[in-house]
Amino acid sequence: MPQYDVTIKSGPKDHHKLPLVINSLRWLSPQPEKVFIITPYGHMPSGTDYDDKLVCVLDKEAMPSIDRTGLKWRPNWSFCALMAITMQIPEQRFYLDQQADSFFVRPLEIFNNEGKPRFFLSPQHRHYHPPYWRFNKEVFGLEQQSHPRLDRDDSFIIDFLLVDKDITKDLYGYDSLADLWAQFSKTASPTCHFSEFDMYAHWCLAFCPERYEIVKDVPTSYLGREGADPWAMDEILAQIQFYEQAQTVATVSYHDWAISPPNV
Repeated sequence: MPQYDVTIKSGPKDHHKLPLVINSLRWLSPQPEKVFIITPYGHMPSGTDYDDKLVCVLDKEAMPSIDRTGLKWRPNWSFCALMAITMQIPEQRFYLDQQADSFFVRPLEIFNNEGKPRFFLSPQHRHYHPPYWRFNKEVFGLEQQSHPRLDRDDSFIIDFLLVDKDITKDLYGYDSLADLWAQFSKTASPTCHFSEFDMYAHWCLAFCPERYEIVKDVPTSYLGREGADPWAMDEILAQIQFYEQAQTVATVSYHDWAISPPNV
């Protein structure tokens, strides 16, 4: 079975969730080799079941020589999204990029019996979002791909993504990360923007269609809260324990949003 690392990108608003996110990795099979915690200021959680596997990384180390301040539309969000499918920081060929507010709550085999990596699709995320496909066409020359297992409104968005560095190292046809970022920055807007999940999956379908196995109908729970009252640790822990006992979903996510989302 292939080895892999886990990457978790986090801003300050989600730092308190990280220990629970990290401990939820116990539901993954096989287990990761290392867990890379990527933050702007070198935050490192402690007291987890994986402390001996944790590696602290600054986000500027994962995206070297990239200036996000020139991007006028959601620079931090866009910076992290592109990081998810271009970074070379993980040591293994494969890495599972996990969101910092999403928790595994039941067993998940991330490779099939032959060791092939898997894409997971959730029925809770089915939608065709035109801004993603405008962006993919403009920046990557990529159209939505057809596949016997996919409908037009199937999306690969599910809050975790197994990435193959053999694919990302070529930077999707760009000569450098700086060149890719320049085109990315010029294109991103409220009506033309990026989903790393759908872009990466459809790139694989276009150029290496047999590389991944597609697993559909993986149920998830997706909850969000707006305003200045973020999810408390006891709330999150209670819900995690509920879903771990129920075994009805694979992951549960707890997002915190501002009432009027800032340009971040």
